[in-house]
Amino acid sequence: MSRANTALQQHSARLDTSGPERWELHGELVFDTVPALLEQIEQALPRATSPLVANLAGVTRSDSAGMALLMEWHRLARNRHMALHLEHPPEQLSKLARLTGLAGLLGMED
Repeated sequence: MSRANTALQQHSARLDTSGPERWELHGELVFDTVPALLEQIEQALPRATSPLVANLAGVTRSDSAGMALLMEWHRLARNRHMALHLEHPPEQLSKLARLTGLAGLLGMED
């Protein structure tokens, strides 16, 4: 494939904070999307209630940046004395959590 035919890939992700105790992540948790998602989380967290449930069923792709986002989210919640529960992580993210030894910390153990 020539350079002229290679389009830059656009990544997208969004955080739905429709309720104070239940949030949803959608799209790709990758290097390009994580900074904006982290900013959204930091802005919305003061309005959240504990325990906070994050539904990850809408995540279509993740890499190590996505794992770093979940770790930081966990740290931010813990610093606010909040419980964070991750629901329906996609298989790719669950595998990455197991491979890195973070499944227990993030509540993704089988």
